[in-house]
Amino acid sequence: MKRIITSMLLLTSSVMICNLYSQTIISFTTDNGLPHNCVNCIAIDADDNAWMGTQSGVAMYDGTDWTYFTTDDGLLHNTIICVTVDSQGNVWAGTDYGLCKYNGSVWSSYTTSDGMASNWVKYIAEDADGNIWVGTMAGVSKFNGTDTWDNYGITEGMPSGACFITFDDQGNKWFGTFMSGMVKYDDSDFTAYTTTEGLLDDFNILSIAIDDQNYKWVATSQGISVFDNSNAWSANYLMADGLFTEAVKDIDIDSGGDLWIATYTDYLNEGAVNKFNGTDWEYFMVDEDQAIDSLISITIRRLAIDSEDNVWVATGNGVSKIINSGVGIQDNDHQQDFILYPNPASDHFIITPGEDGIVRIYDVAMNNVSVFKNKGEKQVSISVEGFAPGVYFVKTGNATKKLMIMR
Repeated sequence: MKRIITSMLLLTSSVMICNLYSQTIISFTTDNGLPHNCVNCIAIDADDNAWMGTQSGVAMYDGTDWTYFTTDDGLLHNTIICVTVDSQGNVWAGTDYGLCKYNGSVWSSYTTSDGMASNWVKYIAEDADGNIWVGTMAGVSKFNGTDTWDNYGITEGMPSGACFITFDDQGNKWFGTFMSGMVKYDDSDFTAYTTTEGLLDDFNILSIAIDDQNYKWVATSQGISVFDNSNAWSANYLMADGLFTEAVKDIDIDSGGDLWIATYTDYLNEGAVNKFNGTDWEYFMVDEDQAIDSLISITIRRLAIDSEDNVWVATGNGVSKIINSGVGIQDNDHQQDFILYPNPASDHFIITPGEDGIVRIYDVAMNNVSVFKNKGEKQVSISVEGFAPGVYFVKTGNATKKLMIMR
């Protein structure tokens, strides 16, 4: 028998309430400018130009026009794994064949023959001194921008290859690794934070967001782990706490301190962008019935936030831009006007319909899977017998609740 539960009820007796607001999302595909719909990464420069790494090279969108770069222009390969723009305006693109740099006029490249640890480039970041740090399958390489490379692999104390790099305000380097959790480097020692220290998972740490309190929000395949300003484990966030799904691909922080979280679980075929302000969650999803206000794809890979706090979402089927308007599907466990009562002993739940008397159930792709019409009762009992286990959204009136069905 299935159990019907709301995610907030897994940890607390409060009921999770959701309000559905309109949202503004615009998307880009090959139909309107992208050279390839598979977009692996995205970065925003100082002029709010969006630089996108695709399967067909680098694309730049300035809000009006597109510019494209491929191997014909000097790239080492057309499959771009990662991209960043440094403080001088140089664009850096990583491939499985080395590192490429665009100075605004020409592309140059760097490989192991120039001193890099590996040609398999997975992430690029610039520190406060202007050094370029490159995460590779063999560890981390640091480039001073001129001619000197320093490599940090197993011999130097780096326990694994790196797939993410960021820096705190004390000058520490933080690496997400392929096999060894989160690693801090203080220019002297490497310190690993793994499941032993409270991390949810040690593998493929794809993002670490450091907030203004120096807390580290760590993306894992099992959810988010938080480490405080003394680097001690503080909390974990799972689907039960509000995450749309627990395989976290990226985390970024906007100018107001809100977290934006990219999630995608391939084996469940579920993905969305979450916004979290420390209390409430919002969800930005694929909605096939309202394509103009829908993410372009659930296969979400990376995020980037521009100067106006618009969120750019790189996916496997194009790019979506979430316009900053403070909208989405918002959880609020303080409102009590719309309550979903779970009943673990049956395949039914009781709900209070909105004024129109209609209750709709959507799957995670925002397909409308069921519609129920109220016959005048103040509360209705709805059966979900035959529904597959998973996450659903129940909409009534102008409110929406996240629903989990578990066996």
